[in-house]
Amino acid sequence: MTPEEIDKETEALFRKHGGALTGYLRRLGLPADLVGEVLTDALVAVADMRRRGKPLYNLRAFLFTVAHNDAVDRLAALYQELPVASAGGDVPSPALLDAHEISEDLIDAIRQLPPRQRQVIELRHVAGYSVKDTARIMGISTGTVGPATISALHNLKKIITQQNGNSGQEEETR
Repeated sequence: MTPEEIDKETEALFRKHGGALTGYLRRLGLPADLVGEVLTDALVAVADMRRRGKPLYNLRAFLFTVAHNDAVDRLAALYQELPVASAGGDVPSPALLDAHEISEDLIDAIRQLPPRQRQVIELRHVAGYSVKDTARIMGISTGTVGPATISALHNLKKIITQQNGNSGQEEETR
């Protein structure tokens, strides 16, 4: 392909998929100021592959994959910059503050978790990230996310039970 053909193809790709990709990136939680950058970088990646003569059999899939990976990397970098609460929960996470449907008791319990367990709960259950994205953001393997989540949920149950004044044993009903 000539450079002009590549430019036209990239423009057509943007017109056809730019809106859907923008919506997808916003649903991932990428800040609005970064959506344009990620979209541009993904389109440049497509054009670069074409200029190198690499075959791209599904341009849309390649475009979305590049944008998704870039967005997750940027989100991971942003997440690493957030203040992490101490065990006492002095600094609430922005993710928790935005989750209005979560009860104050649950927020308090999450604040009491160790930092790694807190992070996995916030990413998986508050922000709604997949196991793969959670692993990537936290810098751990996908196989570690499940056990970390289970441990965190177990600890949350203990904390909430203690907050409610129960001894951890089920009361018998008569």
